[in-house]
Amino acid sequence: VDTDGGIVGFWKDNVLVGSDTDSIIDLTNIDIAALGGKWGSGATPADFWDGLIDEFGIWDRLLPSQERADLFNNNESCNPFDEDTVKPRINTSINNTSPKINYVINISANVTDETGLVKCLAITNETGTDVSFSLSISGIDDKCSQNFTVGIVRGNVINYTMVVNDTNGNSNQSSHIITVVDTIVTFILSTNETSPRINQEVNISVLVEDADTISMIIASWNGTVDGTWINISNTTTTLTSLNYTVTGNLLASRDNVVGYLFYSNDTVTAFTVSSINTFIVVNTPPSQVTSFITPSTDPDTANQNITINWSGVTDIDGDTVYYQIYMNSSSEGS
Repeated sequence: VDTDGGIVGFWKDNVLVGSDTDSIIDLTNIDIAALGGKWGSGATPADFWDGLIDEFGIWDRLLPSQERADLFNNNESCNPFDEDTVKPRINTSINNTSPKINYVINISANVTDETGLVKCLAITNETGTDVSFSLSISGIDDKCSQNFTVGIVRGNVINYTMVVNDTNGNSNQSSHIITVVDTIVTFILSTNETSPRINQEVNISVLVEDADTISMIIASWNGTVDGTWINISNTTTTLTSLNYTVTGNLLASRDNVVGYLFYSNDTVTAFTVSSINTFIVVNTPPSQVTSFITPSTDPDTANQNITINWSGVTDIDGDTVYYQIYMNSSSEGS
Protein backbone atom coordinates (compact mmCIF):
# COMPACT_ATOMS: atom_id res chain seq x y z
CA VAL A 1 0.00 0.00 0.00
CA ASP A 2 1.41 3.39 -1.00
CA THR A 3 0.02 6.90 -0.96
CA ASP A 4 0.68 10.01 -2.99
CA GLY A 5 -1.33 13.20 -3.18
CA GLY A 6 -4.30 11.68 -1.41
CA ILE A 7 -4.41 8.61 -3.71
CA VAL A 8 -4.01 5.30 -1.94
CA GLY A 9 -2.82 2.40 -4.07
CA PHE A 10 -3.08 -1.30 -3.29
CA TRP A 11 -0.46 -3.46 -5.05
CA LYS A 12 -0.26 -7.27 -5.20
CA ASP A 13 2.70 -8.98 -6.78
CA ASN A 14 3.68 -5.62 -8.31
CA VAL A 15 0.23 -5.24 -9.90
CA LEU A 16 -2.11 -2.37 -8.93
CA VAL A 17 -5.33 -4.02 -7.81
CA GLY A 18 -7.20 -0.96 -6.57
CA SER A 19 -7.00 2.64 -5.43
CA ASP A 20 -9.12 5.30 -3.74
CA THR A 21 -8.90 9.00 -3.04
CA ASP A 22 -11.04 9.11 0.11
CA SER A 23 -9.63 9.44 3.59
CA ILE A 24 -11.67 6.33 4.43
CA ILE A 25 -10.94 3.65 1.85
CA ASP A 26 -13.95 2.30 -0.03
CA LEU A 27 -13.13 -1.37 -0.38
CA THR A 28 -15.55 -1.71 -3.30
CA ASN A 29 -12.91 0.02 -5.47
CA ILE A 30 -10.44 -2.76 -4.76
CA ASP A 31 -10.21 -6.14 -6.45
CA ILE A 32 -10.70 -8.14 -3.30
CA ALA A 33 -10.34 -11.46 -5.09
CA ALA A 34 -6.98 -10.34 -6.45
CA LEU A 35 -5.83 -9.79 -2.86
CA GLY A 36 -6.89 -13.32 -1.99
CA GLY A 37 -9.83 -12.28 0.17
CA LYS A 38 -13.58 -12.08 0.10
CA TRP A 39 -16.34 -9.68 1.11
CA GLY A 40 -17.77 -9.87 4.58
CA SER A 41 -21.33 -11.07 5.03
CA GLY A 42 -22.66 -8.28 7.26
CA ALA A 43 -25.41 -5.78 6.52
CA THR A 44 -22.90 -3.66 4.61
CA PRO A 45 -20.43 -6.23 3.33
CA ALA A 46 -18.32 -3.63 1.57
CA ASP A 47 -17.36 -2.15 4.93
CA PHE A 48 -14.99 -4.94 5.82
CA TRP A 49 -12.88 -7.59 4.19
CA ASP A 50 -12.18 -11.16 5.24
CA GLY A 51 -8.83 -12.56 4.23
CA LEU A 52 -5.19 -13.20 5.10
CA ILE A 53 -2.16 -11.30 3.87
CA ASP A 54 1.26 -12.84 4.53
CA GLU A 55 3.27 -9.68 3.87
CA PHE A 56 1.86 -6.22 4.28
CA GLY A 57 3.76 -2.96 4.07
CA ILE A 58 2.76 0.71 4.11
CA TRP A 59 4.78 3.51 2.53
CA ASP A 60 3.69 7.09 2.98
CA ARG A 61 4.85 7.93 -0.56
CA LEU A 62 4.40 6.75 -4.14
CA LEU A 63 6.71 3.82 -4.90
CA PRO A 64 8.48 3.96 -8.29
CA SER A 65 7.80 0.96 -10.51
CA GLN A 66 11.41 -0.22 -10.27
CA GLU A 67 11.29 -0.17 -6.48
CA ARG A 68 8.07 -2.15 -6.53
CA ALA A 69 9.62 -4.63 -8.96
CA ASP A 70 12.72 -5.00 -6.77
CA LEU A 71 10.60 -5.68 -3.72
CA PHE A 72 8.63 -8.32 -5.64
CA ASN A 73 11.45 -9.96 -7.62
CA ASN A 74 13.94 -10.06 -4.72
CA ASN A 75 11.28 -11.33 -2.30
CA GLU A 76 12.37 -8.68 0.16
CA SER A 77 10.61 -8.54 3.50
CA CYS A 78 8.41 -5.52 3.95
CA ASN A 79 9.49 -3.82 7.20
CA PRO A 80 8.90 -0.12 6.67
CA PHE A 81 8.94 0.49 10.44
CA ASP A 82 10.43 -1.27 13.47
CA GLU A 83 8.23 -2.66 16.21
CA ASP A 84 8.51 -0.80 19.54
CA THR A 85 9.80 -3.25 22.14
CA VAL A 86 11.57 -0.74 24.39
CA LYS A 87 10.28 -0.73 27.94
CA PRO A 88 9.43 2.61 29.51
CA ARG A 89 11.89 3.78 32.14
CA ILE A 90 10.81 4.06 35.77
CA ASN A 91 12.52 5.42 38.86
CA THR A 92 10.55 5.01 42.10
CA SER A 93 10.96 6.23 45.66
CA ILE A 94 9.13 5.55 48.93
CA ASN A 95 8.80 8.00 51.81
CA ASN A 96 9.25 5.51 54.68
CA THR A 97 11.10 2.19 54.67
CA SER A 98 10.32 1.36 58.33
CA PRO A 99 6.69 2.37 58.87
CA LYS A 100 4.42 1.57 61.79
CA ILE A 101 0.76 0.66 61.71
CA ASN A 102 -1.46 3.62 60.67
CA TYR A 103 1.46 5.37 58.93
CA VAL A 104 0.87 6.73 55.42
CA ILE A 105 3.19 5.31 52.77
CA ASN A 106 3.72 7.24 49.53
CA ILE A 107 5.26 5.56 46.50
CA SER A 108 6.19 7.91 43.65
CA ALA A 109 7.66 7.30 40.22
CA ASN A 110 9.33 9.37 37.51
CA VAL A 111 8.56 7.68 34.18
CA THR A 112 9.74 8.28 30.61
CA ASP A 113 9.23 6.60 27.23
CA GLU A 114 10.46 7.34 23.71
CA THR A 115 7.00 6.94 22.14
CA GLY A 116 4.34 7.73 24.74
CA LEU A 117 3.08 6.89 28.22
CA VAL A 118 -0.45 5.75 29.01
CA LYS A 119 -0.83 4.73 32.69
CA CYS A 120 0.73 3.64 35.97
CA LEU A 121 -0.52 0.93 38.30
CA ALA A 122 0.23 1.31 42.03
CA ILE A 123 -0.03 -2.11 43.71
CA THR A 124 0.07 -3.31 47.33
CA ASN A 125 -0.26 -6.84 48.70
CA GLU A 126 -0.98 -5.78 52.30
CA THR A 127 -4.28 -7.70 52.45
CA GLY A 128 -2.69 -10.91 51.15
CA THR A 129 -3.83 -10.30 47.57
CA ASP A 130 -2.76 -7.59 45.16
CA VAL A 131 -4.81 -4.39 45.22
CA SER A 132 -4.05 -1.92 42.41
CA PHE A 133 -4.87 1.69 41.64
CA SER A 134 -4.75 2.97 38.03
CA LEU A 135 -3.10 6.36 37.51
CA SER A 136 -3.38 8.19 34.18
CA ILE A 137 -0.22 9.62 32.62
CA SER A 138 0.65 10.99 29.18
CA GLY A 139 3.43 12.32 27.01
CA ILE A 140 6.95 10.94 27.12
CA ASP A 141 7.87 12.26 30.60
CA ASP A 142 5.50 12.17 33.57
CA LYS A 143 5.11 11.33 37.26
CA CYS A 144 2.75 9.10 39.22
CA SER A 145 2.16 8.89 42.95
CA GLN A 146 -0.09 6.93 45.33
CA ASN A 147 -0.67 6.94 49.12
CA PHE A 148 -1.31 3.79 51.15
CA THR A 149 -2.17 3.63 54.88
CA VAL A 150 -0.51 0.76 56.74
CA GLY A 151 -3.27 -1.31 58.32
CA ILE A 152 -1.37 -4.31 59.71
CA VAL A 153 0.73 -4.72 62.84
CA ARG A 154 4.47 -4.96 63.35
CA GLY A 155 6.38 -7.84 61.79
CA ASN A 156 4.30 -8.04 58.61
CA VAL A 157 5.97 -7.59 55.21
CA ILE A 158 4.38 -5.45 52.48
CA ASN A 159 5.36 -5.18 48.81
CA TYR A 160 4.61 -1.84 47.11
CA THR A 161 4.97 -1.94 43.30
CA MET A 162 4.59 0.71 40.61
CA VAL A 163 4.02 -0.50 37.02
CA VAL A 164 4.25 1.85 34.02
CA ASN A 165 2.80 1.13 30.55
CA ASP A 166 3.49 2.87 27.24
CA THR A 167 1.18 3.28 24.26
CA ASN A 168 2.62 0.20 22.51
CA GLY A 169 1.90 -2.20 25.35
CA ASN A 170 5.38 -2.27 26.83
CA SER A 171 5.62 -2.18 30.62
CA ASN A 172 8.20 -1.85 33.35
CA GLN A 173 7.98 -1.91 37.11
CA SER A 174 9.80 -1.16 40.35
CA SER A 175 9.07 -2.54 43.83
CA HIS A 176 9.82 -1.69 47.46
CA ILE A 177 9.52 -4.33 50.19
CA ILE A 178 9.11 -3.07 53.76
CA THR A 179 8.59 -4.64 57.18
CA VAL A 180 6.15 -2.95 59.58
CA VAL A 181 8.02 -2.03 62.77
CA ASP A 182 6.79 -2.04 66.34
CA THR A 183 4.79 0.93 67.60
CA ILE A 184 6.26 2.64 70.67
CA VAL A 185 3.78 2.72 73.53
CA THR A 186 2.74 6.13 74.89
CA PHE A 187 1.85 7.10 78.47
CA ILE A 188 -0.07 10.03 79.98
CA LEU A 189 0.23 10.07 83.80
CA SER A 190 -1.88 11.87 86.41
CA THR A 191 -2.89 11.76 90.09
CA ASN A 192 -5.88 12.91 92.09
CA GLU A 193 -3.65 14.53 94.76
CA THR A 194 -0.89 17.08 94.32
CA SER A 195 -0.29 17.72 98.06
CA PRO A 196 -1.02 14.46 99.89
CA ARG A 197 -0.16 13.63 103.51
CA ILE A 198 1.20 10.49 105.09
CA ASN A 199 -1.28 7.59 105.41
CA GLN A 200 -3.49 9.13 102.76
CA GLU A 201 -4.81 6.99 99.91
CA VAL A 202 -3.59 8.38 96.59
CA ASN A 203 -4.91 7.46 93.12
CA ILE A 204 -2.33 7.33 90.34
CA SER A 205 -3.58 6.97 86.77
CA VAL A 206 -2.23 6.41 83.28
CA LEU A 207 -3.57 6.41 79.73
CA VAL A 208 -1.62 3.76 77.80
CA GLU A 209 -1.85 3.55 74.00
CA ASP A 210 -0.16 0.96 71.77
CA ALA A 211 -1.47 0.35 68.24
CA ASP A 212 0.10 -3.13 68.31
CA THR A 213 -2.13 -4.11 71.31
CA ILE A 214 -1.32 -3.77 75.01
CA SER A 215 -0.45 -6.93 76.92
CA MET A 216 0.28 -5.79 80.51
CA ILE A 217 0.50 -2.59 82.56
CA ILE A 218 2.37 -2.35 85.88
CA ALA A 219 2.08 0.55 88.35
CA SER A 220 5.11 1.39 90.50
CA TRP A 221 6.04 4.06 93.08
CA ASN A 222 8.29 4.81 96.04
CA GLY A 223 5.64 6.05 98.45
CA THR A 224 7.00 3.66 101.09
CA VAL A 225 8.37 4.35 104.57
CA ASP A 226 12.01 4.24 103.41
CA GLY A 227 11.47 5.35 99.79
CA THR A 228 11.96 1.89 98.26
CA TRP A 229 10.36 1.44 94.82
CA ILE A 230 7.62 -1.20 94.73
CA ASN A 231 5.08 -2.42 92.19
CA ILE A 232 1.66 -1.75 93.67
CA SER A 233 -0.61 -3.26 91.01
CA ASN A 234 -0.81 -4.66 87.46
CA THR A 235 -3.40 -5.55 84.85
CA THR A 236 -3.55 -7.44 81.54
CA THR A 237 -5.56 -6.52 78.46
CA THR A 238 -5.83 -6.95 74.70
CA LEU A 239 -6.88 -3.37 73.98
CA THR A 240 -4.90 -0.75 72.09
CA SER A 241 -5.85 2.01 74.55
CA LEU A 242 -6.59 1.77 78.29
CA ASN A 243 -7.12 4.16 81.20
CA TYR A 244 -5.71 2.44 84.28
CA THR A 245 -6.03 3.75 87.86
CA VAL A 246 -4.62 2.22 91.06
CA THR A 247 -4.81 3.32 94.70
CA GLY A 248 -1.76 3.36 96.95
CA ASN A 249 -1.50 3.96 100.71
CA LEU A 250 1.10 6.71 101.13
CA LEU A 251 3.62 5.84 103.88
CA ALA A 252 6.24 8.49 103.17
CA SER A 253 6.45 11.35 105.69
CA ARG A 254 6.37 15.07 105.06
CA ASP A 255 8.84 16.72 102.66
CA ASN A 256 9.62 13.44 100.89
CA VAL A 257 9.43 13.51 97.10
CA VAL A 258 7.38 10.56 95.90
CA GLY A 259 7.61 9.37 92.31
CA TYR A 260 5.32 7.08 90.36
CA LEU A 261 5.58 5.48 86.91
CA PHE A 262 4.11 2.72 84.77
CA TYR A 263 5.48 -0.14 82.65
CA SER A 264 3.75 -1.61 79.60
CA ASN A 265 4.49 -4.20 76.94
CA ASP A 266 2.80 -5.84 73.98
CA THR A 267 2.87 -9.52 73.11
CA VAL A 268 6.31 -9.55 71.48
CA THR A 269 8.40 -6.77 73.01
CA ALA A 270 9.97 -6.12 76.39
CA PHE A 271 8.49 -3.63 78.84
CA THR A 272 8.65 0.06 78.07
CA VAL A 273 8.77 2.43 81.04
CA SER A 274 7.03 5.78 81.26
CA SER A 275 8.52 8.98 82.57
CA ILE A 276 8.36 9.62 86.34
CA ASN A 277 5.78 11.97 87.80
CA THR A 278 6.38 13.27 91.34
CA PHE A 279 4.66 15.02 94.22
CA ILE A 280 5.84 16.25 97.64
CA VAL A 281 4.31 14.91 100.83
CA VAL A 282 3.04 17.81 102.93
CA ASN A 283 3.16 18.13 106.71
CA THR A 284 0.44 16.62 108.87
CA PRO A 285 -0.39 18.67 112.00
CA PRO A 286 -0.21 16.79 115.31
CA SER A 287 -3.42 15.93 117.05
CA GLN A 288 -4.58 18.36 119.74
CA VAL A 289 -4.64 17.73 123.49
CA THR A 290 -7.95 16.20 124.44
CA SER A 291 -7.43 15.58 128.19
CA PHE A 292 -6.48 18.62 130.25
CA ILE A 293 -6.61 18.76 134.09
CA THR A 294 -6.61 22.24 135.52
CA PRO A 295 -5.25 23.07 138.97
CA SER A 296 -7.48 23.47 142.00
CA THR A 297 -8.90 26.93 142.51
CA ASP A 298 -8.71 26.61 146.33
CA PRO A 299 -6.69 27.86 148.12
CA ASP A 300 -6.36 30.97 146.08
CA THR A 301 -3.25 32.39 147.66
CA ALA A 302 -0.09 33.81 146.24
CA ASN A 303 3.23 32.10 145.85
CA GLN A 304 1.97 28.56 145.48
CA ASN A 305 3.01 25.92 142.89
CA ILE A 306 0.41 25.05 140.29
CA THR A 307 0.27 21.62 138.64
CA ILE A 308 -1.36 21.19 135.24
CA ASN A 309 -1.81 17.73 133.69
CA TRP A 310 -2.66 16.76 130.06
CA SER A 311 -2.45 13.73 127.82
CA GLY A 312 0.59 13.70 125.57
CA VAL A 313 0.31 13.54 121.76
CA THR A 314 2.66 12.33 118.99
CA ASP A 315 3.29 13.57 115.46
CA ILE A 316 2.68 11.11 112.63
CA ASP A 317 5.56 12.59 110.64
CA GLY A 318 7.90 11.96 113.58
CA ASP A 319 8.36 15.63 114.37
CA THR A 320 9.02 16.96 117.88
CA VAL A 321 5.84 18.19 119.55
CA TYR A 322 5.92 21.43 121.52
CA TYR A 323 3.22 22.44 123.99
CA GLN A 324 2.25 25.99 124.78
CA ILE A 325 0.24 26.87 127.91
CA TYR A 326 -1.53 30.18 128.16
CA MET A 327 -2.44 31.53 131.64
CA ASN A 328 -4.38 34.60 132.61
CA SER A 329 -3.54 35.90 136.08
CA SER A 330 -4.53 39.18 137.66
CA SER A 331 -4.49 40.97 141.05
CA GLU A 332 -7.46 42.47 142.66
CA GLY A 333 -7.87 45.99 141.62
CA SER A 334 -5.83 45.51 138.43
